[in-house]
Amino acid sequence: MLKELCETGKIETASVYEGEAQREAFAYIGIKRSSTLEALPELMQKDFAMVVDFAKNNNLSLGQGIALYTSQTNPYKNTYEFIS
Repeated sequence: MLKELCETGKIETASVYEGEAQREAFAYIGIKRSSTLEALPELMQKDFAMVVDFAKNNNLSLGQGIALYTSQTNPYKNTYEFIS
């Protein structure tokens, strides 16, 4: 949804809650950042490259994929805190 907001200026996507599910546990790597909306795409690219490099250098699998989690958003101050 954040990608959609960045690209179009609005969110037309809706989330659908399908209930709880049991999943096998896994660990993840995160890089905490704060930026403006305009700087977000460049920072995300750098962060994802850092995560991929870290995984390669430490023989870790990226089987779970890479994602972006927004922890705090303040559109009035144009600040976004996120973990990539």
